[in-house]
Amino acid sequence: MGRTFASICDVCLIDVTAHVERLGEEVYLVRSCPTHGERRFLTSRGGEAFERFDKAYHALFPDDAPPNPPANNYFFITDACNLGCSYCLNEANTHAYFGKFDLTRFETEVRAWDGDCVGLAGGEPFSHPQFFEFARITHAHGKRLRVCTNGLALAKAETLERLVEVTAGRCEVRMTFEGFTPECYAAFSVKNVRERKLAALENLRKHKVPTALCLTFDPVSAQAPAAERHARMRSIMDYAMANDFVRAIAFQNAVAVGGARDMTADAVVSVDRMMDEIVAALPMHTERRHAYVLQKLMGIVTALLKLPLCENSQFTGLFRVGEQWVSFDHFFDCDALDRRLDARLAAKPLTTTQLLQALTVDTVATARLGRLPSFARLAAQVLPVFWHRFDLSRTPRSILPIASTTACDRFNYDETLARRCDKWGQSMVGETVIRERLSEMTIRHLRERGVEESAQAQPRAGRLALKDARVHKARKKAPVVTDA
Repeated sequence: MGRTFASICDVCLIDVTAHVERLGEEVYLVRSCPTHGERRFLTSRGGEAFERFDKAYHALFPDDAPPNPPANNYFFITDACNLGCSYCLNEANTHAYFGKFDLTRFETEVRAWDGDCVGLAGGEPFSHPQFFEFARITHAHGKRLRVCTNGLALAKAETLERLVEVTAGRCEVRMTFEGFTPECYAAFSVKNVRERKLAALENLRKHKVPTALCLTFDPVSAQAPAAERHARMRSIMDYAMANDFVRAIAFQNAVAVGGARDMTADAVVSVDRMMDEIVAALPMHTERRHAYVLQKLMGIVTALLKLPLCENSQFTGLFRVGEQWVSFDHFFDCDALDRRLDARLAAKPLTTTQLLQALTVDTVATARLGRLPSFARLAAQVLPVFWHRFDLSRTPRSILPIASTTACDRFNYDETLARRCDKWGQSMVGETVIRERLSEMTIRHLRERGVEESAQAQPRAGRLALKDARVHKARKKAPVVTDA
């Protein structure tokens, strides 16, 4: 049995104890519920390589370390959306977890926020009738704006032009993008989604707005043949390599929260398994285990900079050398580097000196002949990206980060990771502003929906529980900070 952690039962959502368990090449998160027994979720097919990665992560970020301060702040300004994906985390248009954010309260919160970036999310943030006032206030307080959008509004050139004007160009876009072929949009009832998203891409390209493209495989498309999924992912990678305004790509599977909360464990693809898919879709061959090596190096850098890094966000990348794109193992003997990093991270206590030696001595010792100088130049370019909290505008065009991401849900919830979440969300319920880690928000929403659905079956007892859920009573272990 591997490490233990606090989790939740995926059926009744009560707090339970869980552990990591490896069976051959498969690694499971195993939870024990007094009512529903043993609950298993396949988190990896990486076997021993994943076990070593998990051990390295928790050496760099000890379980008993204090929670991280917020590094990213997202305001959920509306629950309305012009698309309505069935797997939406916040069930836009169908369930009001929150309402429209008040502009005056927003300005107060932005003024108090000491970070340099403010994110707008929803729903679809462009659906808020005062969207550009939110953008103006953000810029007026010296913040960079990050917009999480489905991109349909940006199909109109004047919308993007106004966004750039209001923010004086200090904006970035995180846009959901399903792919280039009509088949990618078969599940949408809204007309011309593909054409509007392609138009949005063209407008973003013309105005050179730093953009991250994010593909979520819904429960149906996730069951497509592997070759079809990988071709879809590869087409987005090819586009990003050819277009400098695309500074990052993210892939994820729908998760069991919000509109897809009833997904079964077998249907949910974990972050680690999505990275399997990403590596398989890369334009050059690389060994899956080598992605763990890059992840360990990133963990060392973020530990040194005292920046939080969640194990449920994994990264690989493509690197431009001249006119050619290459993978990480172009520069290093990754197996040799992996052995050295594991030995270094096994030291107790783990010191800053040892982490610096991992980045210097170990990388020099395992670099491929003649390729260390080019990697050193790339590394010097990417360090400011870490320091500035993954500011897309600072991502050099010599590097294309590719992420596997997720949200906390019924199956993957690990309280150790959840309290390390650096992404904070703010939403309004009535006149109350709720500030919480996004990891707390998703589990709170799950429990709120569970109470409501129980109330339909047990009206009398449920009404009282439903009242508690609607005023968002805090979880004992994941408090929600509110103010009126």
